[in-house]
This record gives sequence, structure tokens and C-alpha cells, in this order.
Amino acid sequence: MTTNLHDGSVSEDSELAKLLLSILRWKEQILKLTLLGCVLGAALGYFLEKKYRASASFISQQHSGSDSLALSGSAANLMNLSMAMGIGGGGSTTLLYLFLLKSNEVQNYVVQKADLIKHYELKDLASARAVLGKATFSKVEDGDAIRVTVEDNDPVIASTIANEYVHALNSVLNHMTLGEAERHASFLEARTKIAFEELREAEKALTAFQVAKGVFFRKSEIESSGRIKQKLEDSLIDEQLRLTQLMRSETQASPRVSEVQSNIEDLRRQIKNLSSIAPKSRSSRAPGISSSPEVVAQLRELERNAEIKESIYELLIKELELAKASAAKERLNVVFIDTSEVPQSPFFPNKKLFIAIGTAIGFLIGILAAMLGSGIQNFFRYYGRHESVQDLKTEIKQIRWNLRRRGK
Repeated sequence: MTTNLHDGSVSEDSELAKLLLSILRWKEQILKLTLLGCVLGAALGYFLEKKYRASASFISQQHSGSDSLALSGSAANLMNLSMAMGIGGGGSTTLLYLFLLKSNEVQNYVVQKADLIKHYELKDLASARAVLGKATFSKVEDGDAIRVTVEDNDPVIASTIANEYVHALNSVLNHMTLGEAERHASFLEARTKIAFEELREAEKALTAFQVAKGVFFRKSEIESSGRIKQKLEDSLIDEQLRLTQLMRSETQASPRVSEVQSNIEDLRRQIKNLSSIAPKSRSSRAPGISSSPEVVAQLRELERNAEIKESIYELLIKELELAKASAAKERLNVVFIDTSEVPQSPFFPNKKLFIAIGTAIGFLIGILAAMLGSGIQNFFRYYGRHESVQDLKTEIKQIRWNLRRRGK
């Protein structure tokens, strides 16, 4: 039994040695096939259509470390609606965002902002939305952030679509969560502009009367105008700081950035208008009024009217600030964590991977060809030693009988 095992081991070693010798004899052919596989892999990686991947991630502005959110007004109603629809639970906003990102309203916004109909030469919105099917949305592991990933043949379009999805979601959320507080803030903002114009007209009337009657501005009026201008300048500084903070996390096209820029322009315009009508003291002394009682009464009436308009304007400014703060709490806004940048290299095809696979396949084909070729050569060499096929069959039977005997 020991002898049989030893003979079998020697036979296996002999067969392995023959295989290695046959591979060495065919090494030139194996090398050629390996190089051919490498070249074909490189060519395939070069000529296949390139695809680029871009991603942007965002998080709810109201998140404070947990997935539960305390909301009020229409925002809370929206969350209750999402729970009733079966797309969220426990006040979760993540599933709501994932649901909205796939909605037609968000996709239509992205199609229009990225101008996909013109870029892909499509006919309608439905065809353009089909192109957006390549976008994927996923929740970032161990966090509440959501990542938008877009694949496209054009790197710029891929990056643009990823960013526009976040802007589109903000736009839809702002529209859906326009609650009582925000409507009140919009009303106050319009009323404040009217109050400012009324104050401007009242001060113009007072200035014209004083100039016509030779009555100088009083120090109190100069201080009043200065206080209004100082408040406007303080508000302008606050808005500029807010814009700086927003630009760190959002792009120029963001609706919130546009809104703050509009507020800055409006404040600058108000300051300019106020400066143009601001009273300038002609004398540090208190003016004496030697006019008739009718002129004095009319002057006092104009002064009283200007003071009332100023008080109304200041009150509206304070109310507007409170209303905006309340509306901001009610909104379901999202902010960028990472904006999408234009990818510099495609993710497909991976040229190195294609070359490695082509080289491996070429090498394996070379090995198989060497084994097959060596086997064919051995067969014909062995067959050439026999005078007939019958002799060959007899020897094969003898070999099989010997193998069965060794097995026993």
C-alpha cells in the first residue's frame, strides 16, 4: 500500500513537471496572448463612452443632532401629512426629503434650471425627467444628511444637476411650508415699504415748508433722521453678514442668497433716499419764529405728522424682524454640507481595471492554449508509435487496468 502511494506521488510530480515544461515551451505564445489581452483591455477602456459622477450632500437646517424635529404651523402640518401618506414617522424629515426629491415638481425645476431639454435636444419635460432617472438619493450612514449622486456623460451637467436638486428641494419646501407667520412677514414687509414712502413724503413736505417760510430745522429733527438712518445701516450690516455666512454653504443661484441680496439692495436704496432728504442744520442756535400763528400751527402739524410716520415706520421695522424670525423657525429649509464640483476624471470606464482584466484573461487563455497544444502534440506523438488504432485502444485499456489496480 505504501508502495502504491509512493508511485502515485511520483506519477503526480511527473505530470506536474511535464505541465511546467509544456508551459515553458509555449512561453512565447503565452506572452503574446497576454500582451494582446492587455492591448485589447486598454483599447476598450479608451474607446468606451465615458461617464462622470458628481454628488452633493445636504442636511435639514433645523436638525440639532436627532431625527426628531419640533415644528409649528404649516411645517408641522406637512410632517403630519407625510406620516399619513406612509413616507415618514416620528417627525422624520429624511424620508420626506427623499420622497420630494423624486417628485415631478422638483424634477421639473431641475430640468428648467439645468436647461436639459436644450442640452439633450428633447421634446418635452417628460423626456427630460426620464434622463434624471440616473440620479440616486441616499441617506448618509450614521447621520441625517442626504447625498444626491448624478451620473452623466457631461461632467458639467452632472455637477449642475446635483446642485440644482438641492435648490429645487428648498424651493418646493418654501412653497409648501408658507405658513401664517411667513404670510404675516410678507404683509409687514410690504407695509413697511409703504410706511417708509409715507415718512419720506411727510419729511419732504416739512422741509419744503421750512425752506419756504424761512424756518430752520431743529436739532431734534436732525437727530430723528439720524436715528432712522443708523437703524437702516445696522440692518444692512446684519444682512451683509448673513449673506457672507450663506455663501459659505450655498451657491450664488440659491433662492435664499437671492432673497438676502434683494434685502441688501432695498436697504441701500432706503439709506440713499433718506440721505437725500435728511435735514442739514444751518445754525447751531435755536431758530426764532416770528411768523403768524397760522404758520406756527401749520409747522407744528407737519412736525406732528412726520413724527407719527416715523413712529409707525420704527414699529413696523421691529414687527417685521420678529415676523421674519418666526417664519424662519417654521420653514423646512435644507443647507449644503458639500456642494458638487465638476468631476475631473470619469468613473467609467476604469482604464487600469480594464487593462488588468484584459491582461489576466490573455494570460489564462495563453495557459489553456499551451496545455491544449501540448496535449495534442503528445497525443499524436503517442499515436505515431502504434501500427493501428486497435493497438492504441489495447494500451489505453491496459493503462486503465493499472490505475484501478493501484486504487485497490
